[in-house]
Amino acid sequence: MIKCLLFDVFGVLVHYDINSYRKYLSATSGKGLRTVNRIVSPLEDKIDAGLIRAGQFEYLISKRLVIQRNRVNYPQFFKSSAKPNKPLLRRLMVLRKRYKLAFLTNAGYMEYKVALKLMGFPYFDCKIVSCYLKLIKPDPRIYKHAIKKLGLRPSEILFVDDKKKNADAARQAGMAAILFKNNRGLFGRSGKLSRYN
Repeated sequence: MIKCLLFDVFGVLVHYDINSYRKYLSATSGKGLRTVNRIVSPLEDKIDAGLIRAGQFEYLISKRLVIQRNRVNYPQFFKSSAKPNKPLLRRLMVLRKRYKLAFLTNAGYMEYKVALKLMGFPYFDCKIVSCYLKLIKPDPRIYKHAIKKLGLRPSEILFVDDKKKNADAARQAGMAAILFKNNRGLFGRSGKLSRYN
């Protein structure tokens, strides 16, 4: 029986389109999107793992893409484009009566603070953030940490993430998982949680 709903933040509880930022960097630098992706992706992983902060990210991007640092605009772009998934957050108000609520997210320090402010939802029983653990999903150790921190058996946790590799890793850790595409897919027409495996 499921006792806890464990959510990813970015892509589920908060919408953020990283691709639009990468397109902005491509247009600003004059470099192709493939080149930008190759440079930006490992640096995003470093932010999420708490190995660098937003300012260091901006510095490294400016050097590697050969653009002025003030044109990188990462914190401003992030803060202006991240939007809360209000219908889902409202639904959590009801679900918290039946389930323990938690989140497990890949996020840097700044991104995490922005997400908390955007969600404005103080009812999470547990918050697990990659930058504080120096681990990112889909590393199996972050799921083991979540299971231990939640104090539940893996089979009692339903993990919801928008990335297949993260949902698959949760299943490998023994959790049930749903690959999130949209709110309707999560709840279906009946308004109840969709079937999971």
